[in-house]
Amino acid sequence: MGVRRSSNDAAAKALALRSPSCPATLPASQLPADLASIAPAVARAYVQNDPNGLATYFDPDRLPTAPRSAESTETEDVRLCGGWGNDRLSIVRLTASYTTSNSLGEVPVLLVLRKPSSRWQLLSAARDPVSTTAFALSAPLLAAKLSSGRSAALPLSARLIAPADGEYPKPRNNERFGDFVWEPSSSDDVVAEVAEFSYFDDARLFATMPSPGGPQLSGRVSAGSLWSTRSRWTWRVWSITRAGDVAFSDARTFPN
Repeated sequence: MGVRRSSNDAAAKALALRSPSCPATLPASQLPADLASIAPAVARAYVQNDPNGLATYFDPDRLPTAPRSAESTETEDVRLCGGWGNDRLSIVRLTASYTTSNSLGEVPVLLVLRKPSSRWQLLSAARDPVSTTAFALSAPLLAAKLSSGRSAALPLSARLIAPADGEYPKPRNNERFGDFVWEPSSSDDVVAEVAEFSYFDDARLFATMPSPGGPQLSGRVSAGSLWSTRSRWTWRVWSITRAGDVAFSDARTFPN
């Protein structure tokens, strides 16, 4: 916390806006070369709530978003911490330093980008603490399952089972939380699925990677894995092939 009229205000601000840091726990980066120059620009536009800057990179399959605040944000610096994927799908972790009229500091950013043809497009962006930590740590495991080449065809999509559209999961059998449940894609080429829970201009992402040759199980995420924002959320499931192509389930909303 800084006091603007303090004699040390300038020094405190300089300390808060020092070069952004990266988590020491992140594995070595495997970022495609042509994405290294794009990702910081996308992160800068995202942190600054710059819709025009972001629109340049939007993936047509990106879920609609709405900034939670119209407050002006200036991005001081962006540091690329790591990226994992192949030439069609990549997950990137960055840290940005920023200032607003009332706050300053640094914020973690996670981007998911795909390249269906000639250029990278932004599928999802997050400042969410689960996406920028646990999901980021799972990204190298997901990337290790990807290879070069193209899928013969898009996989079958996952199928959402519960809850119904517009409803929140109800606990059963005296459990504390209900579950979001889906039937995974039955396509043999699917190596991972990602459950995307979108709110405002943020997203909480969960990766599942089935064992090869193992039984097909229903995918599920506990409602206790989310936090309350007193807003409407949207969720869906991505099914990812070995080549990095993605098929999407239908999307459902729920109050949270």
